[in-house]
This record gives sequence, C-alpha cells and structure tokens, in this order.
Amino acid sequence: FFVLEDETNGELAGCCAIEGQVGCEVPFYNYRLGTLAHSSVQLD
Repeated sequence: FFVLEDETNGELAGCCAIEGQVGCEVPFYNYRLGTLAHSSVQLD
C-alpha cells in the first residue's frame, strides 16, 4: 500500500496498492478515481 502526501501541508494526496496474482496470463488493471469526505457534527 502506497500513500502520496502533499509535503506543503501534510495532507493525503492519493494512495494505491499492488496486488500479486499467480497463473494469470493477461494483466488486469483496475482504476477508481473518487473523493471521499467524512465529517462529524459533534467535532464541528
């Protein structure tokens, strides 16, 4: 698992992972782009 950090402000800029597989003759690629935001009313 890899994480990309914005060094100017310390925020998470992105992440990715590598998953190994045995016995597969054709490479498989899977991409997902998205934004996920969580907030708490109690902490605001």
